[in-house]
Amino acid sequence: MGTIVKTPLDVVVIGSGLIGLSTAMSLVTRNPNIHLTVIEKDREISSQQSGHNSGVIHSGIYYKPGSMKSKFCVEGRSSITKFCQENDIPVWTCGKLIVASSPKDLSRLNNL
Repeated sequence: MGTIVKTPLDVVVIGSGLIGLSTAMSLVTRNPNIHLTVIEKDREISSQQSGHNSGVIHSGIYYKPGSMKSKFCVEGRSSITKFCQENDIPVWTCGKLIVASSPKDLSRLNNL
């Protein structure tokens, strides 16, 4: 099943989803000599929520311009796209078409 670790650990990350693995990667990048392990209850990594997403890198278009959510989406999109390109992970940046479905939606669309 797994490897028995006999050395003392500095950090144990529980869960091998997006948050767990990105946290582990960040810790190892910042501290190359850290003794870290990731524990996962399932047989495969990312088999819970992270493995069931839509595969869309969100643009933040629906959040108020300049808001924290908008900024996080823009920065996150840039970061994940760069990571994918640097690690030969296919990523498709196709853009997004937003259409007003009624006249009342035009003002909201103009605000976006």
